[in-house]
This record gives sequence, C-alpha cells and structure tokens, in this order.
Amino acid sequence: MKRKEALTLLKEHVKTDRVLRHSLAVEGAMIAYAIKFGQDENYWGLLGLLHDIDFEKYPEEHPNRAPEILEAAGFYETFIASVLSHSSETKIPRDSKERQCLHAVDEMASF
Repeated sequence: MKRKEALTLLKEHVKTDRVLRHSLAVEGAMIAYAIKFGQDENYWGLLGLLHDIDFEKYPEEHPNRAPEILEAAGFYETFIASVLSHSSETKIPRDSKERQCLHAVDEMASF
C-alpha cells in the first residue's frame, strides 16, 4: 500500500489531532530508522503510521482490533504481527529491528 492510501485509511479510523500527530511522529521516526538500517522506508513508515489505527474506536481492546482493520485493507500477517508487537500486552516477540524500533519510537512519541 502506498502512503497516501494508508493515510486515508488512518483518517477513516482516527479523528483526533492528538492521535493523528502521534501516528505521524512515529511514522517519521520509523522512516529515519529504516534509512539508518538500510531497510524499506515505505514499509517501516507504514508500520509507524498505522500502529494505533484501532486506538480511538476500541481503546479498551487496543491493539487487538487492528488486525481486522489491516487485513481488510490487504496487509499481510507479518505486517500485522509487527504492528501488534508494539504493545507489551500482545506478548508478540520484538525479534526484529523493525519491531524493536516501533516499540521504542512509540514510547518516545507517547501522548
């Protein structure tokens, strides 16, 4: 998925400036880390942009409702698992640079 499409998807689910700004900040940091580590900037950026896609609609269930949104949009299991890994609640291992960075950046760009 291209960034423009992902931003449209995010805006369908995120309405507050606070969460939108947070998502954009995490996206920017993830792109910077992708460049640093020689990884796919678009992929890492989309992880950052979409990691809290379910936060506003389902705050009590976040991030566990993200998979249904992301699957419907055509994202693969590996992408979805990386999104889920940003939350300690899911117990998904942070066994890759992208997952470690997403968790760290999310914490640093907290609300």
